Amino acid sequence: MAETESHPIGVKDAVRIALEHAADLFGREKIENLALEEVVPTDDGWDVTVGFSRPWDRTLPPPFGGPTKRDYKVVSVGEDGKVGAVKMRRVG
Repeated sequence: MAETESHPIGVKDAVRIALEHAADLFGREKIENLALEEVVPTDDGWDVTVGFSRPWDRTLPPPFGGPTKRDYKVVSVGEDGKVGAVKMRRVG
C-alpha cells in the first residue's frame, strides 16, 4: 500500500475499497457497469465517486439495450481504510 504523509491509505487502495463496498451495498439491486468516476483527496482520506446503472433504468428493454441512466455515489474512505459514508452525487 502506497502511503503519503497526508494520506496513509493510498489512492489505489481507497478506490478498491470504495468499489468493493458499493458492489456489496448495492449488489442486491443487480447493479451493472460499476466504475470509478472520480477521486478527491480529503483531510481525512478520500472521496471516491463511483457510477453504476440499475436494471430498471434501461430506456429500452433487452435485447435492444439502449442507454441507461447512471447513478453516482460518493464513497468516503478514511485514512484507516474504513468507509465512513456513502452519499448521492448529483451531476448535470
